[in-house]
Amino acid sequence: MQAKLATAALCAFVLLTAAACGGGDEAQLRTDLAAAEEAAQKAAEAAEAAQKAAEEAEGKRKEEEAARKKAKEDADKAEEAKEEAEDAAADAEQKRQDAEAERQRLADEVEKAQQATNRAAATIALDGLQNRPDGAGTGDPTIIPKYRARSTLTTNPALSWGAPATSTSGKWFIEKYTHTSTSAKNELLLYSDVGGPTNVFMRSHADYSSDFDGTTGEPDADGIALASLSGVEDLVKASAFPSASQRVKPFEVNYDPNNPKTPDDATDDIVRIRNGSLQGASGDFHCSPIGGCSVKNRGDNTYALEGGTWTFHPRDKDVKVSQTDGTYMLFGWWKQTTVPAGQISYRTFVGGVGTVDANAFNAERGSATYRGPAIGQYALSHTLVEESSTGSFTAATELHADFTANTISGTIDNFSNSADWSLSLNERTMAGGAIAGGTVDWSIKTEKKSGGTWSGNFLSNDPNYSGGKPEGIRGKFSAAFGDDGQIIGVFGAHKP
Repeated sequence: MQAKLATAALCAFVLLTAAACGGGDEAQLRTDLAAAEEAAQKAAEAAEAAQKAAEEAEGKRKEEEAARKKAKEDADKAEEAKEEAEDAAADAEQKRQDAEAERQRLADEVEKAQQATNRAAATIALDGLQNRPDGAGTGDPTIIPKYRARSTLTTNPALSWGAPATSTSGKWFIEKYTHTSTSAKNELLLYSDVGGPTNVFMRSHADYSSDFDGTTGEPDADGIALASLSGVEDLVKASAFPSASQRVKPFEVNYDPNNPKTPDDATDDIVRIRNGSLQGASGDFHCSPIGGCSVKNRGDNTYALEGGTWTFHPRDKDVKVSQTDGTYMLFGWWKQTTVPAGQISYRTFVGGVGTVDANAFNAERGSATYRGPAIGQYALSHTLVEESSTGSFTAATELHADFTANTISGTIDNFSNSADWSLSLNERTMAGGAIAGGTVDWSIKTEKKSGGTWSGNFLSNDPNYSGGKPEGIRGKFSAAFGDDGQIIGVFGAHKP
């Protein structure tokens, strides 16, 4: 910039000198001088603009340099943060791995403790199953099952069993009873297949048929005896019975609301109560001998017939009444654990009403399949094929009876506690409706061991089963898995 100004001034000086010496045209010289000055001015302006542009460029360069410096600093900080985050992540992963290792160690300890607990429980249960399989109580319980209702349950020793937990499975009504005292905990599981009530002629009813003439179907002259009738208190009604709770009402000889008292009438030497009913059937109640006949209102809409011999005379020989199912199967188990010793005793039981006719059974031919549930108790301890365990189970029974060959065999599988278990009820002969003791094989996974027995009986709604096969089988079984496992159980199976 300064060089360009110096050059312009030198040119102006040369032009002026030339004019002073008389060389050239003065006017031309002045014009040239003006042009030179103008050029110098433009050069100065250009130089100033260039200087400004240079300064601006320098400023931008410095700003870009500062930005690059800051970006580098930020990148360095980011790298440091990344390294710190990676270190923190590595530390967290190590802590996670340490925590997982500790969790696994604790889980292993818990599993070992549980296995030890299971082994101890299985050892106690195994002792009971092997040495006291029929040790709960002093005999099988006495049971009267009902249709979809609580059974009448009596055990020895007598226990005040609470209300059972109930459920159903197909034809079976299931009741689970418990009783706990200071000396023992008792558990009892019961299956029964009592059917629903049906309406039948009174003369054909199981409780009344013996009091009807077998030829005409007319009631016997002395009527239906009530003294030995089970549950009679729930079945009798009459308007003359006392209405107040717990009141005892005596009835005199010749009591008949429809006739005057006539002591000399020989036909009135009984108590007669008209307009009564037995299980809904209309008729009259009679009581003899003379004196002492009374009825007590028990306070629950039932009545006790007291004093003499009470009978009932239905008015219609063709009246129908409700009859409960009189043929059924039942089976179950009873487990008793002493407190505080923890010694366990067991009992399995079967029962039912509806035995088959032995001769008809032996004459039967063909085959049939029976299916139903199995229940029981088991214990496994120190086996190589499965962890130690103990408890109750449910399973499925299938039996195949060959009535021509008089043989039967079956399986029990689908155990609720292990899908790898199955029992083979090996073939056994049958005669007269009874199945003699057969052998049992117990398979766990791929290992099978022999040791155990099974037995059973056929039952039928009709003793002669009317030319068909018996409807059901109930029985018991046991099995041993060497010295380390034991099962006891019961089953009930129907013909589809």
